[in-house]
Amino acid sequence: MVWRNLELSGAFIVADDGTIRHPLYQAVHVAGIPIDSVYARVSTFLLQFTTNPQITVEPQFRVVVRGEVRTPGAYTMPLETTLGGAIATAGGPSEEAQLRRVTLVREQRSYLLDLSDPAAPWTVLPIRSGDQIIIGRKSNLFFGTILPLVTASAAVASLISVLRHY
Repeated sequence: MVWRNLELSGAFIVADDGTIRHPLYQAVHVAGIPIDSVYARVSTFLLQFTTNPQITVEPQFRVVVRGEVRTPGAYTMPLETTLGGAIATAGGPSEEAQLRRVTLVREQRSYLLDLSDPAAPWTVLPIRSGDQIIIGRKSNLFFGTILPLVTASAAVASLISVLRHY
């Protein structure tokens, strides 16, 4: 945001090539550099249009939270957001959530995390742009284990019964 200059202000996405996706700012490369360097580059760029630009730079990340949360979806979150904070932003875990089985997909790698203990180090792990957080579902002993076994046993018994009649 540029103080007192709405025409130069806004929330802008960083394009795949590392530049700011905006017709005016597209020449400013900001990916992969520290925030203070981003601030300096944008300030220097703005000197073309205004003297002594007063700006704020607040990086935000796009994160997907899905699975057993109350409002799954893609969210834009501030830099300091943790995994626990991202889950809270998505409405928190649902009644069926299995916090012992949380999958974090980061840079095309998957990590299985146990977030059932609020003091676990994973809960305060900072998010990164592009992270996907998938909350697992509690398994139901009856529907997940017993019913399939009973169904399979019944099928085998029926098959044996049919074979005996031949």
